[in-house]
Amino acid sequence: MAELQRSDLKQKWQDRFNFFDQYGNPTSKVFEEEMKRRGWRARLRISTNRIAFFLGPFYFFFLGMWRKGFSLFGVAAAVSLAWGVVASFTDISFDTVRAVQNGVNFGLCYLSCLTANYAYYCKMVKGENGWNPFNGIKWR
Repeated sequence: MAELQRSDLKQKWQDRFNFFDQYGNPTSKVFEEEMKRRGWRARLRISTNRIAFFLGPFYFFFLGMWRKGFSLFGVAAAVSLAWGVVASFTDISFDTVRAVQNGVNFGLCYLSCLTANYAYYCKMVKGENGWNPFNGIKWR
């Protein structure tokens, strides 16, 4: 995008972008300290995205981050395929297979939820639109 007009964005995106501008990426110490000072609603609004939780890679496609969407979809497909192969060669019940798959799907949805806001900020403000959907996650 040539030049970002923040006034064209919804207020929630403007607030998120301003926060990222002021305090840096989610892995920085300044970001973490400021998040601790905020209330739980403000923390959720800045650090998570409910739509991304429910739509996963499709929300990334919608926002124009198709590389990240394909990466998330590829991770989900690879994990499902690997788990299917393991389950077919072992004596695991169908209910166990389904339970594990649901857990993996929930984890990927949660990762989408955590990364969508900062990924969109990187795309719109910094012009970064790479393949890594997990940029900005602090792995503890």
